[in-house]
Amino acid sequence: MTLQSQTSLIALILCVFSRLLTAIYYIEDPDSLRFALSTVDYDVAHLQPHFPAYPVFCWLVKTIMLLVGSYAVAFAVVGGLMTWVIMLSLLAIARESLISRRGLVIAGLVFFNPMVWLMGNRYMPDVTGLACLLGSYYLLTNGRRPVLGGFLAGLLAGIRLSYMPFAVLPWIRTVWVSRLNRSQVLGASALGVIVWVVPLIGITGWSELVEAAHVQVAGHFVEFGGTVVTEPDWSTRFSKLSEGIVADGLGLYWTHRHIATALAGITLVVVVLPVLSGLVKEVIKDPFWRIQLASWGIYLLWVFFGQNVIHKSRHVLPLIPLILLIIVQAAFIDSKARRIRQLAFVLFVTAHSYITLNLVAQHKGPSAIYQVKQHLADMNAPDLHVVTVPLIEYYLASQSVEATYIVIEGGDLSQLDQIPTGSLVVSIGSPIDFSDRQLKSRKIFYHNPYVNRMWPEIDIYEY
Repeated sequence: MTLQSQTSLIALILCVFSRLLTAIYYIEDPDSLRFALSTVDYDVAHLQPHFPAYPVFCWLVKTIMLLVGSYAVAFAVVGGLMTWVIMLSLLAIARESLISRRGLVIAGLVFFNPMVWLMGNRYMPDVTGLACLLGSYYLLTNGRRPVLGGFLAGLLAGIRLSYMPFAVLPWIRTVWVSRLNRSQVLGASALGVIVWVVPLIGITGWSELVEAAHVQVAGHFVEFGGTVVTEPDWSTRFSKLSEGIVADGLGLYWTHRHIATALAGITLVVVVLPVLSGLVKEVIKDPFWRIQLASWGIYLLWVFFGQNVIHKSRHVLPLIPLILLIIVQAAFIDSKARRIRQLAFVLFVTAHSYITLNLVAQHKGPSAIYQVKQHLADMNAPDLHVVTVPLIEYYLASQSVEATYIVIEGGDLSQLDQIPTGSLVVSIGSPIDFSDRQLKSRKIFYHNPYVNRMWPEIDIYEY
């Protein structure tokens, strides 16, 4: 076995072992719940998971779960494997060997990236989607195996459909310029779609799948999806998108974050800023860099207008690898302040690793909504009435929290009159002005929002 192969094997073992070591054994939010349920009963019509169904990812996790006997372990194993694939794909895109100095730095930044690690442990398809995207991107742009790249592009639609805008430009470029392989690339792309679409139709049914697609697509873009249609404040979208990239994606400083994130940000500026002009000139000259920048820009526009960047920072994940490559490129550019910049880079990597390890340690603790779930279950009250919104009701009821649920939508409080006198009432999220009940207690449940953006602080009110 060559040194390259040995190093790659060690990287694989480290990726899988680290994700297993930090695996989570609780349902941290409703999105994770849907994917966890899909490993038990894959049912798109019942939103397990919701459309676009993510069949390739769900079937991969379920296959591993049948081998290991635990969906938590299966998700962690997939996360570790796909982190390794991301590492190798990014090295290939950068045209670096894993055993080179630059290669080891790239691998280290991928390994310790906070969003890659956290999403690798979450019950979500994002890291698997990124691995397929980068693999497809490399194969389509390097010109050696474009047919396989086309197949992976088709497969990507069955893993993380929302990542497709990043792959559109290299796919079009390959099909447009390739005379010998055009038909093969088109055929391979179609095959990549067919291998998951046909079984999905067989499992779900054509009419049921079309109905699920119609409801979810319409809902995503004009009702609940957090797009620019439903969240039209551009300044908020820009601020949250920036925070998602800088704070969540790179682990750098944002308001009220730990001082280590400020150290990481300052040292990174010292590394990049002195060579920024030269770096820009170098990047612009390279046609492969230009393709990456154009694809990055297309995806950036897509998530800004078409994704829920305000409440779910994970949508920025495909934007992170290119930034990591630029950081490494800057770190190895020679300059007058080379020693200072090298020291700054060492400090950045140290602070960056410390931040990520702290975040993944916190991730093993329960999320705010899971703490609420445990609190309600521990109350063991036979006359418990829970007043909440539909998504929280779905989360609690799906995990067998016994209660009578009063679901509030659109400010309609008429159902509150039906609660029997003497019953224990818990309102989740906001207080209720009862005319005949007194507030007994208020409890606050919290988790670090940079671990999971969804519902980091939840108040419950007991009457």
